[in-house]
Amino acid sequence: RGLSDVLNPTKQVSIVGSCATAAEAIDAVERGLEFEVALIDLHLPDRPGNELLRLLQRSRPQAVLLAFTQFDDPESIFTALESGATGYLLKTTSPPRLLRALAEARDGGAPMTPSIARKVVESFRQRKRRPAAFALSDREADVLKLLALGTSYAETGTQLGIGLGAPRKP
Repeated sequence: RGLSDVLNPTKQVSIVGSCATAAEAIDAVERGLEFEVALIDLHLPDRPGNELLRLLQRSRPQAVLLAFTQFDDPESIFTALESGATGYLLKTTSPPRLLRALAEARDGGAPMTPSIARKVVESFRQRKRRPAAFALSDREADVLKLLALGTSYAETGTQLGIGLGAPRKP
């Protein structure tokens, strides 16, 4: 409600609902509340915000859901994005920036607080630096080694005793 008080006087947004708990939000949606963009606190008193994100994504797939929280650790960021958040804003976001972010989200963007966007970019850079991990079985590794040496599929099958179709008889 405090956020509503800050944003509503601007008349740049129309606030159609304000809920203090996940239960209130679920009830409002079940009663037919229509909205374009929702700010979801990740740490609600009655239920994790990520659960609410998943539920809202299923029930209102056309709505844009934004995580709005004080937590900026990578796990919170990526869990929220995986749960359905299109953007991630910190509660320290100024009201003018928040209004721009709401408009950006409504217009197809994925607004993030600058420090959050930096963490997302850094995570991709770190993934690129890590060697790719392959979880191959020993048998799959044998097949791959032979194929990498230029062995044909038929010869690979013959050498390893495997073939297409029915299992080979001993």
